[in-house]
Amino acid sequence: MSVEGEFFLSIAGSIEHGEFYDVNNAYCKYGFHFGPEWSVIAGIEEGLTQMCKCSNDPRNLAVWNFPLEVTFKSTNPHGWPQLIISVYGLDTFGHDVIRGYGVCHLPLETGHHEKRYYDYGP
Repeated sequence: MSVEGEFFLSIAGSIEHGEFYDVNNAYCKYGFHFGPEWSVIAGIEEGLTQMCKCSNDPRNLAVWNFPLEVTFKSTNPHGWPQLIISVYGLDTFGHDVIRGYGVCHLPLETGHHEKRYYDYGP
């Protein structure tokens, strides 16, 4: 049962991979940030990918292919949901260390969308 003026936003996608400098392994922590009139009605609002060993080629690629699927509802577009990603890896002592982060608003239109984050290092 829906309320008049209520709308839904459904997202299905994945966190595919990352390229890193001087990192041997990495995992992502992700979550969604949204306004007070928004609510999650299906799916998972936050989570962790698996730990991935980076490739031995020049790209130093970490491949997660981690699925994301979530559905929101709201009556107001203010506070449109954003995806927040933090990338962590282990240091030489086995402690979690932040390796990167990014944020983007979820798409406003239906269809296939690709978001890329670039960090050109120090």
